[in-house]
Amino acid sequence: MDAKAIAQLLERSRYNVDILPDLEAYLDKQLNEKTYDLEANLAILKLYQFSPDKIKPQIVAKIVVKALMNMPNPDFLFTSSLIPEKLYNSEPISLLINLARLLESCRFTEFWTETSKVKELLSTVPGFDEAVRTFIISVLRMTYQTISKEYVGQLLNLSGAELDAYVNQNRISSSTVGDKTVLTFPLTEENQVKPKRVTENIRFDQLSKIILHKGTA
Repeated sequence: MDAKAIAQLLERSRYNVDILPDLEAYLDKQLNEKTYDLEANLAILKLYQFSPDKIKPQIVAKIVVKALMNMPNPDFLFTSSLIPEKLYNSEPISLLINLARLLESCRFTEFWTETSKVKELLSTVPGFDEAVRTFIISVLRMTYQTISKEYVGQLLNLSGAELDAYVNQNRISSSTVGDKTVLTFPLTEENQVKPKRVTENIRFDQLSKIILHKGTA
């Protein structure tokens, strides 16, 4: 079923557990075709709440991964609130929740290390690394004007020719400063240092007292 057919199905039978096979098949379609339908995926989790005997942990895990790939949007928050309680503290869900926390706190090098614990699951989700790197580079663009290329490589989990290709693909300018290669991001509202404005509010009665004091001094 395509996205339009799924939307019609949800409109007619959102709370009918019999539509689960169609929704689960549609999730696999999203994975294979690198598409994403948050509403359909949340509908699966909601139906699992109504019918715990129908829960498939691997389906839940894949939904969580797809939500992770859409950061910084709040999809992971919506998804995690519907995760069946019995799965929340068990692997691989607990590991995926930890990955989300690492991303949200910008602990990117630690994130890549931890992905090794769910390597088999992530290998079934095409485009995961690419989506996460898009999020990471967006954070760096908002934070830095210039940054060491080597450090960026650590944060993106890329090196050598792969890192060079990524920098070129994203049109990030580079230059040599001393013995280091530095990447430069375009200036944005977020990555510029802004002068701090201090505004003092003085009431009229306070001002009159000051003027009177000076007049009698």
